[in-house]
Amino acid sequence: MVDLYKITEFLDKYLGVQNFEDVDLIINGLEIEGRENVEKIITAVSLTENVVDKCIEEKCDAIVLHHGILMRGHRGAELIKNRIDGSLRILLKKILQNDINILAYHLPLDAHPEIGNNITIARMLSLRDIEWIPERKSPPIGVVGELEREVDRLELLAVVREKLNDSARILPHGPEKIKRIAIVSGAGSDYITRFKRGEIDLLITGEVKEHHEVYAINERINIIVAGHYATEIHGPKNLADLLQRRFGVEATFVTSSQYV
Repeated sequence: MVDLYKITEFLDKYLGVQNFEDVDLIINGLEIEGRENVEKIITAVSLTENVVDKCIEEKCDAIVLHHGILMRGHRGAELIKNRIDGSLRILLKKILQNDINILAYHLPLDAHPEIGNNITIARMLSLRDIEWIPERKSPPIGVVGELEREVDRLELLAVVREKLNDSARILPHGPEKIKRIAIVSGAGSDYITRFKRGEIDLLITGEVKEHHEVYAINERINIIVAGHYATEIHGPKNLADLLQRRFGVEATFVTSSQYV
Protein backbone atom coordinates (compact mmCIF):
# COMPACT_ATOMS: atom_id res chain seq x y z
CA MET A 1 0.00 0.00 0.00
CA VAL A 2 1.45 3.37 -1.07
CA ASP A 3 0.41 6.91 -0.27
CA LEU A 4 -1.22 8.52 -3.31
CA TYR A 5 0.94 11.61 -3.10
CA LYS A 6 4.17 9.63 -3.16
CA ILE A 7 3.05 8.26 -6.51
CA THR A 8 1.90 11.60 -7.91
CA GLU A 9 5.04 13.41 -6.79
CA PHE A 10 7.23 10.75 -8.37
CA LEU A 11 5.34 10.74 -11.67
CA ASP A 12 5.18 14.54 -11.89
CA LYS A 13 8.94 14.76 -11.45
CA TYR A 14 9.88 11.71 -13.53
CA LEU A 15 7.75 12.82 -16.48
CA GLY A 16 8.71 16.49 -16.16
CA VAL A 17 5.17 17.84 -15.92
CA GLN A 18 6.34 21.38 -15.16
CA ASN A 19 8.06 21.56 -18.56
CA PHE A 20 4.75 21.28 -20.41
CA GLU A 21 2.54 23.67 -18.44
CA ASP A 22 2.63 26.37 -21.14
CA VAL A 23 2.00 24.08 -24.11
CA ASP A 24 -0.27 21.24 -23.04
CA LEU A 25 -4.02 21.86 -23.03
CA ILE A 26 -4.58 18.85 -20.80
CA ILE A 27 -3.86 19.29 -17.10
CA ASN A 28 -1.22 16.75 -16.20
CA GLY A 29 -0.91 15.06 -12.83
CA LEU A 30 -3.70 14.39 -10.35
CA GLU A 31 -7.07 15.35 -11.85
CA ILE A 32 -9.53 13.74 -9.45
CA GLU A 33 -8.61 12.90 -5.87
CA GLY A 34 -9.84 9.57 -4.51
CA ARG A 35 -8.71 7.33 -1.70
CA GLU A 36 -5.33 8.11 -0.09
CA ASN A 37 -3.84 4.61 -0.07
CA VAL A 38 -3.09 2.89 -3.35
CA GLU A 39 -2.55 -0.84 -3.91
CA LYS A 40 -3.84 -1.46 -7.44
CA ILE A 41 -3.55 0.78 -10.49
CA ILE A 42 -4.68 0.54 -14.07
CA THR A 43 -3.30 2.61 -16.93
CA ALA A 44 -5.15 3.45 -20.14
CA VAL A 45 -5.01 5.73 -23.15
CA SER A 46 -8.39 7.41 -22.61
CA LEU A 47 -11.14 7.43 -19.99
CA THR A 48 -14.04 5.30 -21.13
CA GLU A 49 -16.77 3.42 -19.31
CA ASN A 50 -14.90 0.20 -20.05
CA VAL A 51 -11.84 1.51 -18.19
CA VAL A 52 -13.86 2.74 -15.20
CA ASP A 53 -15.86 -0.50 -14.99
CA LYS A 54 -12.66 -2.54 -15.14
CA CYS A 55 -11.22 -0.43 -12.33
CA ILE A 56 -14.29 -1.03 -10.17
CA GLU A 57 -14.41 -4.74 -11.02
CA GLU A 58 -10.74 -5.23 -10.14
CA LYS A 59 -11.05 -3.03 -7.01
CA CYS A 60 -8.33 -0.68 -8.25
CA ASP A 61 -7.52 2.55 -6.47
CA ALA A 62 -6.30 4.70 -9.36
CA ILE A 63 -6.48 5.14 -13.11
CA VAL A 64 -3.50 6.73 -14.87
CA LEU A 65 -4.45 8.07 -18.29
CA HIS A 66 -2.69 9.44 -21.33
CA HIS A 67 -5.67 11.59 -22.37
CA GLY A 68 -6.95 13.31 -19.26
CA ILE A 69 -10.40 14.82 -18.79
CA LEU A 70 -9.39 18.27 -17.50
CA MET A 71 -8.25 21.03 -19.82
CA ARG A 72 -6.85 24.50 -19.36
CA GLY A 73 -9.20 27.36 -20.20
CA HIS A 74 -9.46 31.10 -19.81
CA ARG A 75 -11.05 30.56 -16.41
CA GLY A 76 -8.53 28.00 -15.23
CA ALA A 77 -9.25 24.28 -15.13
CA GLU A 78 -12.41 23.18 -16.86
CA LEU A 79 -13.81 19.88 -18.02
CA ILE A 80 -13.53 19.02 -21.70
CA LYS A 81 -17.30 19.46 -21.91
CA ASN A 82 -19.10 22.59 -20.76
CA ARG A 83 -21.75 20.60 -18.95
CA ILE A 84 -21.55 17.47 -16.85
CA ASP A 85 -24.19 15.38 -18.57
CA GLY A 86 -24.60 12.24 -20.64
CA SER A 87 -21.69 9.81 -20.62
CA LEU A 88 -19.46 12.24 -18.70
CA ARG A 89 -21.98 12.37 -15.83
CA ILE A 90 -22.10 8.56 -15.75
CA LEU A 91 -18.29 8.28 -15.66
CA LEU A 92 -17.82 10.93 -12.98
CA LYS A 93 -20.58 9.44 -10.82
CA LYS A 94 -18.90 6.03 -10.90
CA ILE A 95 -15.48 7.55 -10.19
CA LEU A 96 -16.65 9.61 -7.22
CA GLN A 97 -18.88 6.92 -5.74
CA ASN A 98 -15.99 4.45 -5.81
CA ASP A 99 -13.36 6.91 -4.55
CA ILE A 100 -11.09 6.38 -7.58
CA ASN A 101 -8.05 8.58 -8.23
CA ILE A 102 -7.62 9.89 -11.78
CA LEU A 103 -4.19 10.95 -13.00
CA ALA A 104 -3.21 12.02 -16.51
CA TYR A 105 0.05 12.49 -18.41
CA HIS A 106 -0.40 13.71 -21.98
CA LEU A 107 2.54 15.37 -23.74
CA PRO A 108 4.93 14.29 -20.96
CA LEU A 109 4.18 10.67 -21.87
CA ASP A 110 4.60 11.31 -25.60
CA ALA A 111 7.93 12.99 -25.03
CA HIS A 112 9.64 10.93 -22.35
CA PRO A 113 13.05 9.68 -23.51
CA GLU A 114 12.80 6.35 -21.68
CA ILE A 115 9.16 5.22 -21.59
CA GLY A 116 7.45 7.64 -24.00
CA ASN A 117 5.24 6.69 -26.93
CA ASN A 118 7.55 7.94 -29.66
CA ILE A 119 10.87 6.62 -28.40
CA THR A 120 9.23 3.23 -27.78
CA ILE A 121 7.97 3.02 -31.38
CA ALA A 122 11.41 4.02 -32.65
CA ARG A 123 12.96 1.19 -30.66
CA MET A 124 10.31 -1.28 -31.83
CA LEU A 125 11.33 -0.46 -35.41
CA SER A 126 15.06 -0.71 -34.53
CA LEU A 127 15.80 2.84 -35.64
CA ARG A 128 19.38 4.05 -35.27
CA ASP A 129 20.94 7.48 -34.69
CA ILE A 130 17.74 8.73 -33.07
CA GLU A 131 17.35 12.50 -32.83
CA TRP A 132 14.59 14.60 -31.29
CA ILE A 133 12.54 17.10 -33.28
CA PRO A 134 13.22 20.48 -31.61
CA GLU A 135 10.47 22.46 -29.88
CA ARG A 136 10.49 26.13 -28.96
CA LYS A 137 8.58 26.05 -25.67
CA SER A 138 8.87 22.51 -24.32
CA PRO A 139 11.07 19.45 -24.41
CA PRO A 140 11.00 17.68 -27.80
CA ILE A 141 8.16 15.28 -28.46
CA GLY A 142 8.76 13.58 -31.82
CA VAL A 143 11.81 11.65 -33.00
CA VAL A 144 13.72 11.00 -36.21
CA GLY A 145 15.89 7.97 -36.87
CA GLU A 146 17.25 5.71 -39.57
CA LEU A 147 16.83 2.09 -40.48
CA GLU A 148 19.98 0.02 -40.77
CA ARG A 149 19.31 -0.35 -44.50
CA GLU A 150 16.90 0.99 -47.05
CA VAL A 151 13.68 -1.02 -47.27
CA ASP A 152 10.74 -0.95 -49.64
CA ARG A 153 7.93 1.14 -48.20
CA LEU A 154 5.49 -1.77 -48.43
CA GLU A 155 7.95 -3.93 -46.49
CA LEU A 156 8.05 -1.27 -43.79
CA LEU A 157 4.24 -1.06 -43.79
CA ALA A 158 4.12 -4.81 -43.13
CA VAL A 159 6.43 -4.35 -40.12
CA VAL A 160 4.30 -1.50 -38.77
CA ARG A 161 1.17 -3.60 -39.18
CA GLU A 162 2.81 -6.44 -37.29
CA LYS A 163 4.17 -4.35 -34.44
CA LEU A 164 1.69 -1.47 -34.10
CA ASN A 165 -1.62 -1.90 -35.88
CA ASP A 166 -2.73 -4.40 -38.53
CA SER A 167 -4.98 -1.69 -39.96
CA ALA A 168 -2.17 0.79 -40.60
CA ARG A 169 -2.20 2.28 -44.08
CA ILE A 170 0.34 4.10 -46.21
CA LEU A 171 -0.03 7.31 -48.17
CA PRO A 172 2.65 6.67 -50.82
CA HIS A 173 3.69 10.21 -51.70
CA GLY A 174 7.46 9.84 -51.38
CA PRO A 175 10.30 7.52 -52.39
CA GLU A 176 9.72 3.79 -52.72
CA LYS A 177 12.84 3.03 -50.66
CA ILE A 178 12.72 4.14 -47.02
CA LYS A 179 15.55 4.79 -44.59
CA ARG A 180 15.01 8.02 -42.64
CA ILE A 181 11.79 8.08 -40.58
CA ALA A 182 10.07 10.61 -38.31
CA ILE A 183 7.67 9.41 -35.61
CA VAL A 184 5.05 11.54 -33.86
CA SER A 185 2.26 9.57 -32.19
CA GLY A 186 -1.42 10.49 -32.08
CA ALA A 187 -2.54 13.58 -33.99
CA GLY A 188 1.00 14.38 -35.10
CA SER A 189 0.59 14.94 -38.82
CA ASP A 190 1.34 18.67 -38.48
CA TYR A 191 4.94 17.74 -37.79
CA ILE A 192 5.37 16.88 -41.44
CA THR A 193 5.59 20.60 -42.15
CA ARG A 194 8.87 20.67 -40.20
CA PHE A 195 10.54 18.78 -43.06
CA LYS A 196 11.42 19.59 -46.64
CA ARG A 197 11.80 17.25 -49.58
CA GLY A 198 14.68 14.84 -49.01
CA GLU A 199 15.01 15.41 -45.25
CA ILE A 200 12.91 12.37 -44.32
CA ASP A 201 11.46 9.55 -46.39
CA LEU A 202 8.42 8.84 -44.22
CA LEU A 203 6.39 10.03 -41.24
CA ILE A 204 4.67 7.57 -38.92
CA THR A 205 1.77 9.13 -37.03
CA GLY A 206 -1.67 8.27 -35.70
CA GLU A 207 -3.95 10.29 -37.95
CA VAL A 208 -3.58 12.78 -40.78
CA LYS A 209 -5.37 15.94 -41.87
CA GLU A 210 -5.99 16.67 -45.53
CA HIS A 211 -3.77 19.76 -45.76
CA HIS A 212 -0.90 17.83 -44.22
CA GLU A 213 -1.31 15.16 -46.86
CA VAL A 214 -1.20 17.89 -49.52
CA TYR A 215 2.07 19.06 -48.00
CA ALA A 216 3.38 15.48 -48.12
CA ILE A 217 2.45 15.21 -51.79
CA ASN A 218 4.29 18.39 -52.67
CA GLU A 219 7.35 17.56 -50.59
CA ARG A 220 7.34 13.91 -51.66
CA ILE A 221 7.15 12.40 -48.18
CA ASN A 222 5.41 9.10 -47.41
CA ILE A 223 3.06 8.85 -44.43
CA ILE A 224 2.06 5.74 -42.51
CA VAL A 225 -1.19 6.34 -40.65
CA ALA A 226 -1.08 3.83 -37.80
CA GLY A 227 -4.02 5.00 -35.68
CA HIS A 228 -4.15 7.53 -32.86
CA TYR A 229 -4.92 4.92 -30.22
CA ALA A 230 -2.51 2.31 -31.57
CA THR A 231 0.43 4.71 -31.50
CA GLU A 232 -0.26 5.81 -27.93
CA ILE A 233 -0.70 2.59 -25.97
CA HIS A 234 3.02 2.12 -25.44
CA GLY A 235 3.58 4.91 -22.92
CA PRO A 236 0.69 3.79 -20.68
CA LYS A 237 1.90 0.18 -20.90
CA ASN A 238 5.42 1.22 -19.95
CA LEU A 239 4.02 3.34 -17.13
CA ALA A 240 2.25 0.32 -15.63
CA ASP A 241 5.53 -1.62 -15.63
CA LEU A 242 7.36 1.33 -14.06
CA LEU A 243 4.83 1.78 -11.25
CA GLN A 244 4.89 -1.91 -10.45
CA ARG A 245 8.69 -1.95 -10.23
CA ARG A 246 9.02 1.33 -8.37
CA PHE A 247 6.29 0.97 -5.76
CA GLY A 248 5.50 -2.74 -5.66
CA VAL A 249 1.86 -2.07 -6.45
CA GLU A 250 -0.19 -4.13 -8.89
CA ALA A 251 -0.39 -2.13 -12.12
CA THR A 252 -1.83 -3.24 -15.46
CA PHE A 253 -2.72 -1.65 -18.79
CA VAL A 254 -6.39 -1.74 -19.83
CA THR A 255 -7.75 -1.14 -23.33
CA SER A 256 -10.15 1.76 -23.69
CA SER A 257 -12.75 -0.42 -25.39
CA GLN A 258 -13.88 -3.97 -24.76
CA TYR A 259 -13.89 -4.35 -28.55
CA VAL A 260 -10.21 -3.46 -29.10
